[in-house]
Amino acid sequence: MVHRNWQNKSTEDLLNELESTEEVESDVVEFSDDVVLFLNKYNIITGDKSVKREVLYKLYKTFSQFPLTKTQFGRIISYYLSSYSNKRGTWYKVNIDAFKINELTFKTISSRKVNKTRNKSYVTHFDDICNKIGLKKGNSWIEGYVIYEIYRKWCKAHDKTPLLGYGTLHDFLCLSFDFRRITSNRSMWFRITDDYKKYITEEEIQKIRKERGNKKKPKYVPRFGPNFKLKD
Repeated sequence: MVHRNWQNKSTEDLLNELESTEEVESDVVEFSDDVVLFLNKYNIITGDKSVKREVLYKLYKTFSQFPLTKTQFGRIISYYLSSYSNKRGTWYKVNIDAFKINELTFKTISSRKVNKTRNKSYVTHFDDICNKIGLKKGNSWIEGYVIYEIYRKWCKAHDKTPLLGYGTLHDFLCLSFDFRRITSNRSMWFRITDDYKKYITEEEIQKIRKERGNKKKPKYVPRFGPNFKLKD
């Protein structure tokens, strides 16, 4: 169940909730990283619209660099979406209709852009930023959007324009650090050292969470793979 007032929770409360879901999320990552990221990118959750498995699978294939078979995909995605079967096949109850999903599939195929996580200049920039603000593997959990605000804050302090958008930074973080998705706000958390506290206060983090919780929709949908921006 999604808690409407998650933005008012303390860091300690959110971390406790993260710990309570860690075992489930660990299984998710073990089965297939990109199925979780696929759902997260397009913000696909259980809803009231029936979509055939083949329709979802086509979109997934445009997203994944190493796609699962349709059978494997169906078995794993059933952990996260309500489904039913009839003579016409397997269907999922989701929040996006089949027309919109087909539209996304077409747009992704027709407007593919360079995968920035494989671009040397972007990789170098990300590595440089990690060194500058001390992003290293550790035991402290923090949201990806908070890391992005730290990155923007550092760029502003040094009179630099952020080269990475939120989606691209999210992709790099997924490749570089352990991550889990917390239930109450569907945000992705990353496990790093607590060096980030040198660049942001707890009060600033709470303000960011509150502002994010008040938004009707995120400006960017977390993504992985093709750098595609979902329009409203």
